[in-house]
Amino acid sequence: MEIPQGDRVRILMSYEAESMKLNFFPNQKGVAMMEITRNKDGEEVWDLYIEIDDRYRDLPINKYSMMGHMLILITDRSATTFSTDSLVRQERNKCLEKIVGSRLYQRNDRSDDVSVAYTPAGKVIWEKPGIPKMKRRGMWIMLGNAKNQTIITFKRDGTYTLQKSV
Repeated sequence: MEIPQGDRVRILMSYEAESMKLNFFPNQKGVAMMEITRNKDGEEVWDLYIEIDDRYRDLPINKYSMMGHMLILITDRSATTFSTDSLVRQERNKCLEKIVGSRLYQRNDRSDDVSVAYTPAGKVIWEKPGIPKMKRRGMWIMLGNAKNQTIITFKRDGTYTLQKSV
């Protein structure tokens, strides 16, 4: 993806154009997620990716923005207003439901299910509640950039670096 030189708005516009062109918004569903952090050098880092279901409810969203047709839900981990309090998150989610509208698919609540992954020797690698039970053993291999994840680091000298999964 060629990022035009310039400000951060242009970077987001290019990200939106690429996401639309590569059909990361199937059936007009999806939002962009942006997690803002600082690296060890104090430089601002944006982690951008596309979600098509309502898993934003699990994250402490601080802000939102519209960029063209793309809704961006922002988690600013470097802000002083960052809160992991569940009551604050519930209140924000009620507000965000109105903003998001029908842009996302709804996840099923399967809190009684547990999915387990095993090594070939039968040792448990991980267990995740809320995911449908796996019917047989196997290996999951994820190839490509399924969410159009892009990590942008803004350097102190005004330049930036761009990292994408391949």
